[in-house]
Amino acid sequence: MTILQTGAEGKVATDPLLIVDGQHYLHRFHFEQPRATLGILQPEQTQPLAARFAEIWATGESGINATVLGL
Repeated sequence: MTILQTGAEGKVATDPLLIVDGQHYLHRFHFEQPRATLGILQPEQTQPLAARFAEIWATGESGINATVLGL
């Protein structure tokens, strides 16, 4: 198991997103608002969100160690 903390560049993102696979997603517009977009079988709309997630993931820094001592 790998635990990453969001890097400084990724912390400016205020819109949570959940990408299930290359065709399904849930994208909230702002973390303080309940509004969201749900995409089912929409690969064209999922791809930009997946690319954005990859950019945020690339800024990740090592988090806690997922061993008994780290938890």
